[in-house]
Amino acid sequence: MTVLATPDLTADQRIFDLWKASLLIADSGFVLLATIGAITAMGHQTVQTRYAVKEVLPRLLAAVLAANASFILCAKAVELANALSRALLGQDFDARRAVATLRLLIITGGQQAIFYILLSLVAAVLLVVLLIAYVMRTALVLLLVVAAPLALACLALPWTNGAARFWGRAFTGLLIIQIAQSLTLVLAVRIFFNQDGRLLLGLLPSGQLVNLIVVLCLLIILVRIPRWVGRRIFAQTGGRGSVVTRIVKYAVAYKLASPVLNALHLGRRSGGGHGHSRTGGSGSRVAARSAAVAASAMAAGPAGAAAASSATARATRATRTGGGRRPSAGPAGPSAAPSPTVRGSTAAKRQPPSPSPPPPPQPRWYP
Repeated sequence: MTVLATPDLTADQRIFDLWKASLLIADSGFVLLATIGAITAMGHQTVQTRYAVKEVLPRLLAAVLAANASFILCAKAVELANALSRALLGQDFDARRAVATLRLLIITGGQQAIFYILLSLVAAVLLVVLLIAYVMRTALVLLLVVAAPLALACLALPWTNGAARFWGRAFTGLLIIQIAQSLTLVLAVRIFFNQDGRLLLGLLPSGQLVNLIVVLCLLIILVRIPRWVGRRIFAQTGGRGSVVTRIVKYAVAYKLASPVLNALHLGRRSGGGHGHSRTGGSGSRVAARSAAVAASAMAAGPAGAAAASSATARATRATRTGGGRRPSAGPAGPSAAPSPTVRGSTAAKRQPPSPSPPPPPQPRWYP
């Protein structure tokens, strides 16, 4: 059947002309690829340690040979796929007879029930979908053949190797679709469309409903095969993506995470501002306590005034250095009270307390 075969590529001169134009572009691009490979090899053991001359040069030679021989390789691969399809169908397989059998199974004949008519319409739609899938598969095969030099030229560099691998998976998958559909059709014709095969499977040997169900199952499998193979074509092998894919993933992740990082950075700044405000608040509290001590000391007399000035000087010095002791009134009056040391201050622990100046001598009155 034509649906289960791929057209011969060597029969059309226009396909070869398009392939030759792609080969010319690929040969021109090998100059750039060789320059990039030479720069990569010169950076071995300095910029990078993975790719040396012995890794880059064989890649470049393999890419040149594969690109220039891609048309012959694709033509031989298509011939091999067609030969496998014919071998699976067998020499005695008659395509016209198979089509006539499908037509008899789908057409309801004298059945006027709406259920049989709907099943026949579904089978006709599946036949149209199968024909569309064949046209798309043939177009994709021709497209991959024309683009083969450009795709296989990507074998020259390790960073572009993923494109060449994808081309190989796509071209092989399209040929596997043809072989899998041929195998499915020959199984259906030789088992499901045969009365002995139906008895082997436990089905009724005849009946319009059984015929429609068998045809629908066959067409659904034929239509689903390209989708099943397509999943494997677009699947990444080895669990690793290309370098370009990883770079794009990292760029997208950084773009999405940058607002969160900026918010965290602003939060740290706000926390620092609160810390400064707390420090300023403690300094103001020390100053207020010093003022209160000075007022009470001045009320106690001249000795209390001297002690208050000393305490105010110590409080100012402790506030400038960010720590220290709180001002104390000293032993100069009944209303003065010692000031406790500020907790957690490193300067207060390291700096010894300065002694208070002695009070001035009191004048004595003699009778």
